[in-house]
Amino acid sequence: MAKAPASSKSAASAPAQAPAGVPPIAVLHGEERSLILDKTSAIRAALESLHGQCDLITFDGNSARVADVLDELRSVGLIATHKLVVVDNADLLMKEREDEAAAEGGASPALAAAPSSSTRTPRAMLESYAQKPEPASTLVLRAGTWRAGKLDKIIADAGGIIVKYMPMDAFEAARWATDRARTHHGCILTPDAAAELINLSGVSMARLDSDLDKLAVLAAENAESPVPASAVKSGPADKATPRPTITREMVRALVGDSREEQLWDIQIHALSGNPAEAIRQLRRALEVSDHDPVAIGIAYVDLARKLDGAARGLASGENPRSVAGKVKLWGRTGDSILRIAERLSPAAAHELFRHAIETDRKNKSGEGDQIRNLEMLTLHFARLGG
Repeated sequence: MAKAPASSKSAASAPAQAPAGVPPIAVLHGEERSLILDKTSAIRAALESLHGQCDLITFDGNSARVADVLDELRSVGLIATHKLVVVDNADLLMKEREDEAAAEGGASPALAAAPSSSTRTPRAMLESYAQKPEPASTLVLRAGTWRAGKLDKIIADAGGIIVKYMPMDAFEAARWATDRARTHHGCILTPDAAAELINLSGVSMARLDSDLDKLAVLAAENAESPVPASAVKSGPADKATPRPTITREMVRALVGDSREEQLWDIQIHALSGNPAEAIRQLRRALEVSDHDPVAIGIAYVDLARKLDGAARGLASGENPRSVAGKVKLWGRTGDSILRIAERLSPAAAHELFRHAIETDRKNKSGEGDQIRNLEMLTLHFARLGG
């Protein structure tokens, strides 16, 4: 099977079906997590269809070792005839941790398979495995980002696939939500309601589907002749049977500013220009809303990335609307980012982005006090927002 090339196309156009012959190794990466999960499920279903039963083993690349993953792939299952090994955060698994690899000392079968010490880095160990994958196992590597290299060609030569799933743009998301509302939720999503939904919820498929599920219930309750969802979803639509309609007013009432409330509301406060208020809202998110410090760090990285992209785009003379589309800026947060980016130098924006990434790294690795790390980053944002 030929390699599925990494593509910059949106998630809406990415394949969701399992290939006719299941690949021995699949790299699924990108920002559209929903499609990555769908593809994994399709691969598992195909394996179960072929083998009758399939053991599923999962690893987290943030803490797992390559040697353990390879040992699992090469070990014989106790019951099932085939094994599906899934690694999340595979980009972290691929880090060149030379000291950890060398410390293995050849004790495990995975390391014993490496022909020399030069192949004992995590990436080189996977390259060695990909040259001769275990027939009774399938490896799925899932990641938000993926650094292309020699491993990609080896995987492709072995019949594996590498697929990149990118988020939709606003137009594609509105079209997808309209189709999803009709085919899965049994409702009509009006064009202005679709536009408002994208504005408030963003372009994540998982988030949109969750909001559509709630909106469908509201639409059915407000319909003059509510139609049970089960009746609407089964088979072609009956033209004589009215479908519940999701309106713009319903979207505003039910979705509201939910995207910027809860965890992501921290982005607006960080850009307030008021350091004391920004710190107070950070404390509220941690102590009252009980948000995970690592999750807040991820929201900050997302915010810094957008500021960095917007500052560079505006500095190069791009139209603000074009910049907003490329960087994916929505709602009040997007307006604030554009306003700040107009007076922010690309160098200053990049330094903030670097600070956010470093804070995220520290908090994930347990380096320093998580709260103190976030407070320092919050002050950095607040100073730029003033």
